Amino acid sequence: MTHLGTVISYDRGRRAGMLRPDQGGEAVVFKSADQPEFFPDPRPFQRYSFGLLVAVDGGQPRAINLRRQLSHREQAEAQAG
Repeated sequence: MTHLGTVISYDRGRRAGMLRPDQGGEAVVFKSADQPEFFPDPRPFQRYSFGLLVAVDGGQPRAINLRRQLSHREQAEAQAG
């Protein structure tokens, strides 16, 4: 299942950050190592789609397969050329 969320923090040194899911609930951790194709350092307020990797041992779920979602303005600029 694909989720949508917004970056709330990113630590360049640790190469990890947190996403706030659009549907609510607790923030979700993401790590660069979990991403097959990672974008240059995500910034706060950027939106991403992501999957959830749920730990079998009951640990905290992690966001995987992050894909940047363009804002409405960015979409309009891309279509304009």
